Amino acid sequence: MPFGSSKAAIMGAAGSGGAPVEFSGGSSSIVGDYTYVTYASSGTVTCVTGGEIDLLLVGGGGGTRALSGSNTGGAGGGGVLAGSGIEVEAGTYSLTIGDAGDTSSDDNGGDTIINIAGWNLYACGGGYGGYGGWGSCFAGGSGTNAGQVTPYQRAGGAGGGGGVWYGYCAGGPGYGQQTYSSGTGTGGGTWSTHQAGNGWGSFNSYNNVGGGGGGGGGNTAGSVEGVAGYTWLDGNVYGSGGDGGNSDQNPPASAYGRGAGYHNQNPQAGVLIVRYLTDG
Repeated sequence: MPFGSSKAAIMGAAGSGGAPVEFSGGSSSIVGDYTYVTYASSGTVTCVTGGEIDLLLVGGGGGTRALSGSNTGGAGGGGVLAGSGIEVEAGTYSLTIGDAGDTSSDDNGGDTIINIAGWNLYACGGGYGGYGGWGSCFAGGSGTNAGQVTPYQRAGGAGGGGGVWYGYCAGGPGYGQQTYSSGTGTGGGTWSTHQAGNGWGSFNSYNNVGGGGGGGGGNTAGSVEGVAGYTWLDGNVYGSGGDGGNSDQNPPASAYGRGAGYHNQNPQAGVLIVRYLTDG
């Protein structure tokens, strides 16, 4: 079954008992045949009527010691976990949304966590951007990879870019963490294998540019620019890396979970989005 094509969409099935699936407690919107419910703060998620859903879970983007200095590295984007065709029961579920990293210290983004549909789900925080100052250079931080209570699905956070001090030193990259699963949740589903990317080092000490932050695809950013994140079913991009110091472009667009970047781009917190057929 193609990712994003749920059994309900193919067969015209409804939620439990023939009623459409329904969630409450978040911000709802209808796009085409689907309802999207967005949860951008920690608290509870209420499934009023159970059935089949798609979901997206995003960790918080990493911070950096400074946003606009040319010596800074861009921070890594939060991990992105996507699933489709997941059977969820009516009930109330506890949700932790990962905070964005601090912009005045070496601070990774926070982890976004929920236990739903018989799964422990973890979208981990992005690594902080490195910094260069007064003859010292600091590498970018690696993304986090917390959470392994079976059965689980976990998306690791992306790595931050290194800082530079012109004419003296260059910091290395932080590294993206593995996306991994263990066991089988009662709700099943098809889960993405999206991998978080590495950050990038600061080239060399004679280029006064910071390394770009990691985003999606498991790749390594080859320049000062941040790496774009993961494009979900709604067409939006999540978990992009921030751009490094002296970048001449804005960082990749990101709806949630972007790492801090040079163009006064604050990091973004994580999110949970649930999608289901509006009329069942």
